[in-house]
Amino acid sequence: MNVDKVNHLKIVVELLDQLNKASLYSKRWCVSLCAVFLALASQVEGMEVSYLAFFPILFLWVLDAQNARQEALLHRLYERVRRTSEDQIDFDIRTEPLKTPKDTVLRYLFDADTCLFYGAMLFGVFIIDWAVR
Repeated sequence: MNVDKVNHLKIVVELLDQLNKASLYSKRWCVSLCAVFLALASQVEGMEVSYLAFFPILFLWVLDAQNARQEALLHRLYERVRRTSEDQIDFDIRTEPLKTPKDTVLRYLFDADTCLFYGAMLFGVFIIDWAVR
């Protein structure tokens, strides 16, 4: 295999790795921020502080869906580069030409894994807030 093709594939794999890390970090931030808001809610009387956790959960949910969308597009880019002949490697990493009408953030927002995690976080805030009161 040509050195240029190998390097191009390495670049795409590195981008995929970075997106996987970003997804993990957004989930960590979500858990941490919910814990902070719930701990604060247990200290403050008469205010619904725990429900402020909904805003970062929803923001991180959308961010994670966008990352999942970009990850799917990068997988398509990897396959395109893998099938490209070695003399046509151009190191193009744009994913715009690979988009289809199905590739919306909304589709990845309600993906099974993403929806399960962030839905559980929203539900957990309700349950913990109810249990603390």
